[in-house]
Amino acid sequence: MVTFGAITYTQADHGKTFKYTIRETDSQRPGYTYTDVIYHAAVTPYDNGDGTMRYDIVYTDDEGHVIDDPLADNGVVFENTYKSDGQLTITAHKTLIGGELKDGQFKFEIDRVVTENGETTLELVSTGTNDADGNVTFDPIKYDQRDNDQSYLYVIREVQSGSGSVIYDGHYALVRADVTDNGDGTMSVQTDFDVSEKCWECGGDGTVSSAGDCEACGGTGTITSDASSLMFENYGQPGDLDIQKTVSNPEDADPEQTFTFRVELTNNDGQPVEVNPG
Repeated sequence: MVTFGAITYTQADHGKTFKYTIRETDSQRPGYTYTDVIYHAAVTPYDNGDGTMRYDIVYTDDEGHVIDDPLADNGVVFENTYKSDGQLTITAHKTLIGGELKDGQFKFEIDRVVTENGETTLELVSTGTNDADGNVTFDPIKYDQRDNDQSYLYVIREVQSGSGSVIYDGHYALVRADVTDNGDGTMSVQTDFDVSEKCWECGGDGTVSSAGDCEACGGTGTITSDASSLMFENYGQPGDLDIQKTVSNPEDADPEQTFTFRVELTNNDGQPVEVNPG
């Protein structure tokens, strides 16, 4: 309810009608929208003859319709809206050991961790891919005023596409985001990458049925994350190498002679490629 300052009348105003316009002032506060609706009030004061006065007030809208109750939902109402927004952008890094990294080769996702009634589910909020230099950029996670004072836990992970030539990095990275509305149409997001949570994928025992150690937590039962957890490392799948040696004059060759070969794995640019030591 809006209360205005007092307007003073005297006996000289007895029986006179004073007309007023009621409107909202746009104070240019960021994030707010203001209404241009106009109302009118006609005030007629009367002298009671005992040193006091009474008043008749008639409220109307800008089209002249009489408003019976100015405090009702359909009375003298000024409706404003407030909108605030902000976003969080997370980046990660990708390396491929034993292969040449290509732009868009691997996919990643960010999921919001939701735990209700003891059950944890993941809700997809953002996706991303790597570039040829290994940089992984995700779509921004967006917030509005409804997220004020909320704390969200996210998991960043690689999507395993099932390529038989790659050993995927199955670990989970965590980040907690605390969201605050600044009251001026903007929002602040504070992030914490040092997070430790009981692993919901294995229930905390470190194993996933017959598959062995849980990849999400590395078999520890707890997902422990810091900023370095945003590094994802894949390996080229081991393969077989068949080398054959032939001689141009086998009839003159010594069948007992031994040949030594040096094998070096390189990429398309001729640079040596690191291989999985395992």
